[in-house]
Amino acid sequence: MTTNAWESVQDLVRFVPVDKGNFHECIKLPTGEDHKHMGPIEYSIAQAQLWPGSKACCIYHGDEMVGYTLFGPQEDNERLLLWVNYLMIAEGQRGKGYGRAALQQIIAEARQQNCVEVALRTPPDNFKAIQLYENLGFHASEMEDNDMGYVCPLQTG
Repeated sequence: MTTNAWESVQDLVRFVPVDKGNFHECIKLPTGEDHKHMGPIEYSIAQAQLWPGSKACCIYHGDEMVGYTLFGPQEDNERLLLWVNYLMIAEGQRGKGYGRAALQQIIAEARQQNCVEVALRTPPDNFKAIQLYENLGFHASEMEDNDMGYVCPLQTG
């Protein structure tokens, strides 16, 4: 699938909260061998219940579920940031722009919530994801538990 530069991010993907209607399809999304470092989606959905303000969402392109994400606000040294705990595009759906579109929507939401940055972690050998993060303005911040932290500072105004 190709998109032109004028296509709205919201037209490419949309977020739908995980609920009893989409839960089973969501937890069966194929993660593939290259995402073996990620925990089970159902664990992430359970985490959302303990994290005030978080959003556990299925990512859809049209009527097709193409991924899953969990993100939410977090205070860090009296600064509000939006933490992306989980972002996964299903195996077979990667390379179509869905991950980029989803991350752009998360960044837009962070701006709406007046967050100062978006933060996430990934293994240092997750080269495709790191390239995407850097293309969207993220930079490496720290290494923790064998994962590399990345932050995207947001313009506040």
